[in-house]
Amino acid sequence: MSGVMDALRGDLKPRPRLVFSYTIPKEINNPFRIVGLVELTTSEQILMSRLMPGDATPEEQMQQLVKMCVYEIDGVRPNKAQAEFELMWDQVHPKVRGLLKRVVSQLHVPEAKEDDDFFNSRTVRTEG
Repeated sequence: MSGVMDALRGDLKPRPRLVFSYTIPKEINNPFRIVGLVELTTSEQILMSRLMPGDATPEEQMQQLVKMCVYEIDGVRPNKAQAEFELMWDQVHPKVRGLLKRVVSQLHVPEAKEDDDFFNSRTVRTEG
């Protein structure tokens, strides 16, 4: 627990960012071949939720999550603030969008063993 407390005091150095790279299958006609994704930080998740309209559908939310996780395309970091990123994104093959949704879920959702380990670790105590 001291690691969390150190972080709250500002004593913890940031971890290096892991970039998970995936190659798009050649059979899929897509504007890029390799995409690098990252797990979102807390501040990135908060930013994403602030950018999302309150009436966004689950599909729109997932698409925004995928866009936030895209770290690099063919080795180049895209400028997501420019219209070029959105124009390129509109050209992404539907199969690639599906693959990216699946991999983003995989990066952010615990695997079955992690679920089991977490829920099986429960302890109960009486206070007072």
